[in-house]
Amino acid sequence: VSLGVSQVVEAMDMDQMTNPQVRDAILAMRREVQKIPGIHYSKYSWNPAYKGVDDYFLSRVSAM
Repeated sequence: VSLGVSQVVEAMDMDQMTNPQVRDAILAMRREVQKIPGIHYSKYSWNPAYKGVDDYFLSRVSAM
């Protein structure tokens, strides 16, 4: 059954750089998605100055 999906965007935080379990899970997901014909796969990179979105927002609050 088709869901009409044509694009998958990977947008993970920086845990993938320091946690081997997260990195392995992301790589496994990426391999599986890339096997699907007709799916365009892309990746957004997170700013390495912040580990994740929570750290980014905390830095914005403390700068005020």
